[in-house]
Amino acid sequence: MSSLKDYDGIRQSSPNSCGAFAVASVLAQLGHVPWSNNAHPAEGEPTQFAEQIYQVTGNLEINFQTAQATYGYTDPVSGRNSPSKMVYEAGVNGIDKRRMIVKYNNGADQTFQAITVMNADANGASLLEYETDLIVPDLAYEVGPLDYTTPFPNEVHIVLVNDNQHWIVVAKELLYDPASGYVGAYSSEVDPETNTVKFAYTDQDHAITSYTFSGLWIQFS
Repeated sequence: MSSLKDYDGIRQSSPNSCGAFAVASVLAQLGHVPWSNNAHPAEGEPTQFAEQIYQVTGNLEINFQTAQATYGYTDPVSGRNSPSKMVYEAGVNGIDKRRMIVKYNNGADQTFQAITVMNADANGASLLEYETDLIVPDLAYEVGPLDYTTPFPNEVHIVLVNDNQHWIVVAKELLYDPASGYVGAYSSEVDPETNTVKFAYTDQDHAITSYTFSGLWIQFS
């Protein structure tokens, strides 16, 4: 049976493809993968699947210094992963939109409200407003701002971390980090005063990797 562990040892294949690898691993966790053997993927299939997803999800450029965002595709694809395309790809591959919720806290609300989408059809909308229009109601639900809560047993989250630079996946007991290919146990800690969330794991070499939550996540169930 497929699971998040199908991505154990599988690293993202390009600097910004972490979101696509995160989506692919969630699809594996929830049993929506095109493996030739339904029980286990053949060598190369997890990477190939994630790279196919990235051709769709990698459509966003953000300049945080100028507070501007632009949608479009480069050749080869090299953009950031937009949440709208991430839930789109999850839906195309079998997850019902009623099982997907894009969530954000106050910090992410402020960050993405302050970024202007430069595409002509955006008419000066903020990145948060534009993404909301793309997501709701056709692709998924959206809720926010609200505080982060760790996954329930039937949930898996794609979580934005590292100052909005990276996506990781957390389930009830497992974390997948596309940057390292780690799949395994993790810890999470919440500062009750600031609601700052940190995720950490220790790899087989006893090295500790820690990420700080950026305020945006996608909940799947």
